[in-house]
Amino acid sequence: MANLILDNVSKHFGDQPAVDRLNLSIEPGEFVALLGPSGCGKTTMLRMLAGFENITGGSIRLGGQLLAGEGVHLPPEQRRMGMVFQSYALWPHMSVAQNVGYPLKMQKLADSERKRRIGEALEAVQLTHLADRAPKDLSGGQRQRVALARCLVTEPDVVLLDEPLANLDRHLRASMEEAFREFHRRTGATMIYVTHDQAEAMSLASRIAVMNAGRLEQWSTPQELYTYPRSEWVAGFIGQGGVAPVHGVSAGMELGEEALLKGLSSDVGAATPVLIRPQDVRVSERGIAVDVAESIYRGERYELKLRLASGAELMAYHHQPLQAGQRAAVQISRGWSLESTR
Repeated sequence: MANLILDNVSKHFGDQPAVDRLNLSIEPGEFVALLGPSGCGKTTMLRMLAGFENITGGSIRLGGQLLAGEGVHLPPEQRRMGMVFQSYALWPHMSVAQNVGYPLKMQKLADSERKRRIGEALEAVQLTHLADRAPKDLSGGQRQRVALARCLVTEPDVVLLDEPLANLDRHLRASMEEAFREFHRRTGATMIYVTHDQAEAMSLASRIAVMNAGRLEQWSTPQELYTYPRSEWVAGFIGQGGVAPVHGVSAGMELGEEALLKGLSSDVGAATPVLIRPQDVRVSERGIAVDVAESIYRGERYELKLRLASGAELMAYHHQPLQAGQRAAVQISRGWSLESTR
């Protein structure tokens, strides 16, 4: 197992930067997500890692070996990486075992070695009992597991996954998330997972690279991203909540109830955007005045959209509905001050 270093990696299509000076250091065995909206550069970055795209600038190293850099571009088959595509890309005329073993056939491995590795790969994704089935007889989740086994059979140092759950329904997505977690536990492989779904990234990855317009916005654990987002953009992309202007505070501060009450009611000094998560807002008899904009039933609770005097909107959870247009009061126990949006 080897660490993967991305040093100022860039990719331009004409004058347009798709990836702009991206720096990441990924430890062996990590499960990393590249997370961002469509067009942010995450799939382009994955294709550069795989060797399907040339880089424009910077370098990519795996365990000290230069994969891509000035004058160097190792082809995909020499990078010790495997890729799982969104479309599965299975051969319809081959059985599950034949699909999984196809890369080894291209490598001209001996039959005994090929059978051993096919068996181990199918066992890792829990599909040994379906080895003789055709892809058309499998569910979407099973087909994705076959694609994962085909990647694993080559014994790559790094597994690359390009939005592998995008074509599955909600029920299968939840099932496959658990399959990916189990696969990672069993193999210990380094995994790089591209997704635009922040819930997927938060539940699977040990660290997340949040990307926007080709640039890295923040690189951190899911817990840190949720609790301490760097900017307004990241705060809006990760989790739910509202951002309100608070006076008398600086970026990067954790604020308690007293500081929030003072800063929200003051107009002295510059205002700093502060993230307030819904679980930190409690409807009470006294506190900060708000107007109820919306009340939505979510089964176990009501989700409230509340408007402050400044016009900023907050979210809160409550055990009973409030009427739109109603005046209420809230107590806010925590906030996190952010950098202003660029």
